[in-house]
Amino acid sequence: MEYLKNLFKLISENKVKHLELSLHHLSPTMSELLVHGLRCNKSLVSVHLYYFHVNEQFQKPLCKAIGALPSIQKISIEGGDYPQEAIAELFASLSNSRLLTSLHVCNVGMCPVAAKTLAHSLKSMPLLSCLEIQQTNLVDLELDLIISALIEHPSLLHLSLWLNWLTDRSADQIYDLLSHNHTIQTLNISGNHEMKSKTVAAIKRAMVSNQSLAEYSGPIDIELERMLARRKKILPKNHSEELQFIFKQLDSKDKVFESTPAAANTPNHKARLYPLIEF
Repeated sequence: MEYLKNLFKLISENKVKHLELSLHHLSPTMSELLVHGLRCNKSLVSVHLYYFHVNEQFQKPLCKAIGALPSIQKISIEGGDYPQEAIAELFASLSNSRLLTSLHVCNVGMCPVAAKTLAHSLKSMPLLSCLEIQQTNLVDLELDLIISALIEHPSLLHLSLWLNWLTDRSADQIYDLLSHNHTIQTLNISGNHEMKSKTVAAIKRAMVSNQSLAEYSGPIDIELERMLARRKKILPKNHSEELQFIFKQLDSKDKVFESTPAAANTPNHKARLYPLIEF
């Protein structure tokens, strides 16, 4: 437990820029220390939580602290049983995150309030290039709110809405997005099994005016497949791999704070906790 305290102290002292926390269950005491460290931090550039659990009374404070990090550029939250209210708190606190370039949420709860707060905050993220809202039970009405904020977004390149509850009712919204926003290069709406022929028709109509879309995953027919194939031939080499939200490993020259007591006193640039342990 002492080395976890040291890690959270390093966070509060601005000695960590990249934070990955995976497969942990923190006690109330340790959860409070983490939230305190994040509230004091001004150096974190990326935060990745992968099925990382804090005490339930600190779920909302944790999400709010992450969204309020002044230097944050990349956020990824996957799993962790965060309630809809906590995710809404995260989105609301992102309203001042003008440096954010990537936002990935997966397997967390979405609700109309969360969608509304995200839509509001998106207007304050001029550098956002990658947005992934995956496996969140997102429905058509909530997507409508989000797309209204993305239609004129100046830098969005990659949008993933994989595995939600979207249907053909969102076809018009998808059309509006693609026909007005000509920065988007990759779109993933696969896994939304009620998106069918109407959505395919909307994408084909939008591609008449949209010349940027090069990578697409979702409902498709032969005509759309051929349109995409022709598009790839005439566009410059696609950079979709670079647009995917990835927390890359640091080069071997970078030091890593691992979850071992021996490493706890080592100043570093990146903190990573990965074993499944309860504290």
